[in-house]
Amino acid sequence: MSGIGEYLWWLLPNFLKKKGAVDPAGSTTWNLVTIQGEALDESKTEILSMRDQHTVETAEAEQLDLLGDERETKRFAAENDDAYRARIFVAAERKQKVGTKPYMETMVFDLGFGVEVTEVWTFDRRYWAEFIVHIWGDGRTITVTQEEFFREVDKVRPAHTRAVYQIDLPLDVFDDGELFDSANRFDSWSIP
Repeated sequence: MSGIGEYLWWLLPNFLKKKGAVDPAGSTTWNLVTIQGEALDESKTEILSMRDQHTVETAEAEQLDLLGDERETKRFAAENDDAYRARIFVAAERKQKVGTKPYMETMVFDLGFGVEVTEVWTFDRRYWAEFIVHIWGDGRTITVTQEEFFREVDKVRPAHTRAVYQIDLPLDVFDDGELFDSANRFDSWSIP
């Protein structure tokens, strides 16, 4: 008998256990309690599993993706559950600094790039809404595709600005069909 079934049997008043006192298996009440106990044990297991899937600490696969989407943190193509879970936790505390230069530098560095962000207005007042994102390979593994990189930068930039990119990466860095291999896009940067 299941754990819940035994507990239900224990809870029953003695007059309902009378027939089952000598031979519990012959008692209709015993059989009903056994059936209900097994069903409740299965339900308990399913409920506990569902509860685990509703927290970032214990969610897995698609459920973790849904929780990340709720927190505006999308999973990268090659990211496993543990790395994604850690990024969700870090993103929550960093969101307070979105739109600042230090946050942008930290975010791009975390993606695997060497980075320097320059606000153009600091040397040319005519271009107050541009900033230069200068990236290079610094020996660490780059964890995103080109599309993910541009999406992340666009998401955290100050609302009134636009990014101008200076990318000092060999063109074959992402020569695996995953973007980051277009010579036209990365030859240099220019200010309008």
